Amino acid sequence: MATKLTANQEAGLKKASSVYKNMSANARALIPEPTESNAKAFGEAMRKYDPQMNEFMNGMVNRLIYGWTRNAEDKNPFAIMEKGTIEYGYTVDEAYADALSVEDWTACDSEDFSELFGVEPARVYVLFHSINFQKKVKASISDRLMRRAFTDWGELNDMIARIVRTLYSSMLGAERKAAASLLAIAHEGGFAYPLKINAFDITAVNADEMRANAIFEQAMVHRLAVNASREYNYMGVSTLTNIDDCYIFITPEYMAAQGVEVLAMAFNMDKAEFLGHVIEVGDFGGAEDDGCIGFIVDRNWFQIWVEGRQMTYQYNAAKRNWNYFYFSDAIYSFSQFANCIELVSAKKTITGVTVTASQSAPKCAATQIQATITNGAEAGGWYSKLNWSISGNTSRKTFISPFGLLYVGADETASSINVTATSAQDKTKTSTVAVTITAAA
Repeated sequence: MATKLTANQEAGLKKASSVYKNMSANARALIPEPTESNAKAFGEAMRKYDPQMNEFMNGMVNRLIYGWTRNAEDKNPFAIMEKGTIEYGYTVDEAYADALSVEDWTACDSEDFSELFGVEPARVYVLFHSINFQKKVKASISDRLMRRAFTDWGELNDMIARIVRTLYSSMLGAERKAAASLLAIAHEGGFAYPLKINAFDITAVNADEMRANAIFEQAMVHRLAVNASREYNYMGVSTLTNIDDCYIFITPEYMAAQGVEVLAMAFNMDKAEFLGHVIEVGDFGGAEDDGCIGFIVDRNWFQIWVEGRQMTYQYNAAKRNWNYFYFSDAIYSFSQFANCIELVSAKKTITGVTVTASQSAPKCAATQIQATITNGAEAGGWYSKLNWSISGNTSRKTFISPFGLLYVGADETASSINVTATSAQDKTKTSTVAVTITAAA
């Protein structure tokens, strides 16, 4: 009576059978179909024919190992933020059509020719996200180990698991760090709206302070969903975030201090539903050491696009090794159009705003006005966003975008326009310069 296969052997047989069924008819004609009792015979037949061995190994790499790796990547806490796979290319264009100004009118209003038949400049803004993650990882399996693997279905399963574990775990760590670095960049560069809440000590949690934090968090989550706002996204465009698209990124320590039920209340959800919106991460790329406690973000804030993941192999005859390479090409970026709130224990002070002097802007064109904002370098979060305004213009077609893009109308008669930049965090920090208007290019 044949010995019953172990679970490990059954898994190996299943993998071998899956690859065998997808091999060419010529290869299958020379190699017996995998069965419970012919692991050794199958392996010996494979090793007799290099082309068939190569075809089998190629099928295993591209069909089995790749599939396993993609499934395993669901353990990456940031994987839920992936937007999908893009066609071959190096750029993703993100366009945003901002809300237009609404004006009062009466039946007595008199309109000129330009108002009736002129063109209103489109307030459509575009961001470009380029591929910035191109990594590879290599694993080598000796020919001796490969030969031993083809003597028993359990050994084959172990070998596949070894390759997957080595390649996948290494790349997974790199992808997780790349995603966490987006939060660190937002913290360091001041791209997230800072919300000061009570700091916490995991060894001595203050229940009253945690309840107060929950009130702040609940208010902000619902504020994002109640009305479109220009305040909580870096570009200052009119954006609404529905609660279903709102996610909170926190560490396990803060999750333990705050409690699931309390955090779920902030989202107005039951515990089970809320757990789909809380993402526990080990770190924020280092921002946790500078006063960062967590992030509340619109799902569209993360711009993670996969251009391709590929597994390849090469047999090194000189060293008698099978070398496996796992490649990952992706975009790791964030949208400055989407809402993002950073929970912080303190805020950096804004020390100054300076709009660069002696700038000019041509008619019938958009010009980015240059300005800088500085902070006091204390621990904590900050907001480097500037609010923009203009004065002295004569044309209604002359305006400045929420992020400092000045458009000068064709009928503008002013020789210069005053441009003012004000810190969104500290409105006492402001700067104004006169921008010279030049003829259309």
